[in-house]
Formats: sequence, C-alpha cells, structure tokens
Amino acid sequence: ALALLAGVALSPCVAFRPSPTTAAASARPRGAAIAAPATRTTPRSLRTPVPPHRRRRDAALAAATEHEDSPTDKLLIWLFGVRMAARGKRGANARLGMGYDDFVRLSKDLLAGGSARTTRAVLDVLDGLLPPGGKSLYRLLFPGDRKYACELNARITPIFFSWLVGPAEVQPVTREDGQVWASKVHISKCRYLEESGCTAACLSLCKRPTQTFFTEELGMPVSMTPDFETMSCDMVFGQPPLPLREDPAWRQGCLRTCSLVQESPPAAALPEPCARLPRPED
Repeated sequence: ALALLAGVALSPCVAFRPSPTTAAASARPRGAAIAAPATRTTPRSLRTPVPPHRRRRDAALAAATEHEDSPTDKLLIWLFGVRMAARGKRGANARLGMGYDDFVRLSKDLLAGGSARTTRAVLDVLDGLLPPGGKSLYRLLFPGDRKYACELNARITPIFFSWLVGPAEVQPVTREDGQVWASKVHISKCRYLEESGCTAACLSLCKRPTQTFFTEELGMPVSMTPDFETMSCDMVFGQPPLPLREDPAWRQGCLRTCSLVQESPPAAALPEPCARLPRPED
C-alpha cells in the first residue's frame, strides 16, 4: 500500500515516455477493434491449499439457519441478556425485545476477562437463575447416577433450551457398563456456535461452564462434545466430562467467521489452537 501511494505521489515528477503499447495504441486506426488485455491467473502451484476439514467447516458456517423466536424465546433471551450485561462491559444493557445477535454480543463481551473469569461469570449467571435452595432440591430429585434422572434431563433440554442452541433431539447412548440410556441430546446445528462464529465463545461461554455447573454444582455429570465442522454438538447426561488436558476440543483452531480472524489477511493461517482458549493449567 505504501509503495502504491509513493508511486501516485511521484507520478507528476516523472517524465512521460510513451511505451511501445501506448505508441501502438495511438497509431491504431480509428474504429479498429481493441484486443482484450490478457488476464493473469495465479499458478495452481502457488495457491494455498485449503484442508478438507476447513472446507467442510466453512460450508457449514456459510449455510446460515433462520430462527423464528417466539415471545417466550424473546423473554428468555432478554432475561439471560440482563444477567450477561451485568457482568460484561461497563455501560452494556439489555433491552426487552432484544435480538439473539444482541445476546451473542453481550455474552462475547465476557471473553475480555480471560477464560477462568469468563467461566466464573457464566456460572454466576446460571446460579442467579435458580431460586434459594434450588441446588439442593435438584440434587434430591435428579441423582446423577440414576437412569430416570439422566433421561428426564435429556428430554427437558430440547424443550427449554431450543432458543439458545436450536433444534435438538434425544438419542440413545451406550454407557461403559453396556447399558443403553436415552440420555444424549444431539444438537444438529448449534445456534450459538453459528451466530458467534467463535471457538472461544463456544468453549468458554457454553461448554466449560455448562459442564462445571451441572457436574460440580448440581451433581449431574454432563459432557459436551462440539463438532466444529458440522456445527453440531452432543450433550450426554450421566457422563463425566473429560479433563481439560485430555479434551481435544481445547486444541481447536479459530473459525474463519471469528471477528479477530476477519481482521487478518484472507491468506493468513488460522490460529491453532485459538489464541483465546485457556491453557491446560487454567
């Protein structure tokens, strides 16, 4: 860019000397056809190859999904937005009737505090939504090692959280002891991951706090396994989450739709793992 500006600035000082092409153009008879300039193409050998998994991931992100929020959905978006705004940037606010994109923006403001503080802030939001004594009552009604408790939680999730993650369905899962429980919630295309377009937002604002809240606060083991190629996610009740060091999700690279990546040149390599993901010791 600097070289281009310098060339424009110095052009009046350079003596004009007609090039062979210019001379030929001036000598061309009036009305003669002008040949189209030859187009330059980048040699295939010099093009940066795009890995297949990134092509599939970019295709999944490009196929945007439309969601029609009901009045109840909008109320829940506002309720969670108010909680997020209270712990986000100073001056942030959540208005009644706010859109889902506003909710995503408010939630992503929490990422500025680092992974550990972000997880703590979301845990505070979830904790504030429970009535006094709610945790003790939940532990009493839904023991984490009981089949009925895990399956009931799986059935409730698509009903009450479709506004957040999109359509989901309950699927069977085979446990280590060979038993088959209908305790897995399959999210075909996570709305939050699609709208945020951010690996760190998915893992630090959804996966990690949700697993921690259910497993440690409510006594209900929950593991979440996002697929960044298809934007899907599997949430299994009754299955303990993997430790941070062993979970491959924390080595995931940035998505092309991330706001930080969009500020980089198109040919720049995507950071792997994402720069805003926590270190294993966090």
